[in-house]
Amino acid sequence: MSRRTIALVAAIVLAAVATVALISYVQGRGNTKASQGTLVTVFVAKDVIPQGTSGDTAISQGLINTIKVPLLARVDGAIGSLQEIKGEVASVDIQKNEQILTSRFVAPGTAGNTLAIPTGFEAVSVQVAIPPGVAGFIKTNDSVSVIAQVAVPKTGALAAATTSIFCRT
Repeated sequence: MSRRTIALVAAIVLAAVATVALISYVQGRGNTKASQGTLVTVFVAKDVIPQGTSGDTAISQGLINTIKVPLLARVDGAIGSLQEIKGEVASVDIQKNEQILTSRFVAPGTAGNTLAIPTGFEAVSVQVAIPPGVAGFIKTNDSVSVIAQVAVPKTGALAAATTSIFCRT
């Protein structure tokens, strides 16, 4: 056999191998698409929906859009119908392109982020600058001392008190 014949046979064999490899790759890509599952429609925020916005307002102002995503990409708790949020308000800011979840909407007058206060106790809020307010270093199971200076009734004298609090949150 001549060199030309050997080169021609080698070229034909390489072309056949490349063709088989290309066909296998393309078929594999098609299977990947199929494995993502069927597409489903979900509701997403077209723009930021501020906390306190009613579902009715979000719907009427066109703040909610629909898109199709693979079934596996649908978030648990995503609404299936706009009726699910009518008459309710957003408990938190809903970001652009975020799927609309039933847990993000609550009945009007219901606080979104509440503190569970046991019966017989009351909550007190005091604004403190960052350095005196332990600079954000307090963690769960830390012990914090609270120091207060108050005027003694009738005498006007100042009295100081210290107590230690165990943080459980």
